[in-house]
Amino acid sequence: PKLQHIANSLNLPDFLQETAWQIYLHVAKRKLTMGRSVIGFLSAALYAAIRIHKYPRLLEEITEVTQTCTRMVNRSLYIIIKEIFPLFGYKYAPVTPEMLVYRFGDELKISVSKQQKAIDQIRYLQRKGLNFYGKDPKGVAAASLYMVVRDTDEHRTQTEISAVSRVTEVTLRTRCKQMITFVKTSKGNKTRAA
Repeated sequence: PKLQHIANSLNLPDFLQETAWQIYLHVAKRKLTMGRSVIGFLSAALYAAIRIHKYPRLLEEITEVTQTCTRMVNRSLYIIIKEIFPLFGYKYAPVTPEMLVYRFGDELKISVSKQQKAIDQIRYLQRKGLNFYGKDPKGVAAASLYMVVRDTDEHRTQTEISAVSRVTEVTLRTRCKQMITFVKTSKGNKTRAA
């Protein structure tokens, strides 16, 4: 019932609940919950299912609903990845900015064409060599969306985008500056080469 409550609160589909339940059952069978928080493992199992199926949900959303410490869920998640994933051959798919662009774009009621432009922009920058590794994908997705809609009729403020993406306005501005600077320097290098 707890798992179902969390999943219903986040409006998650049944297949995620089934995968999370399967993971949690094996956690319980192996007695990995001994001396640890059950709710922490339930949260971690649900987040693991979300990552397996590449569903665009954030760990922060789960910890808000369950009112658990992110650190505790991360510890439980580490144990699940180490002990349970090999049993099923599951792969942990990290959150990518592209996944989050659609999610944030829908919440902000931005058109699909603008969302696709934001994704194309991220992919273009990655192809050209801009490294987003170690950067929070929420910030990259938010910055890309902001840059695409900023001078259009679908304009959204930094505050609106920050609230939906759960990043600070400072992070949003920093990612925007990083992207703009990279484009300018890569164009400058082309001009010198010519």
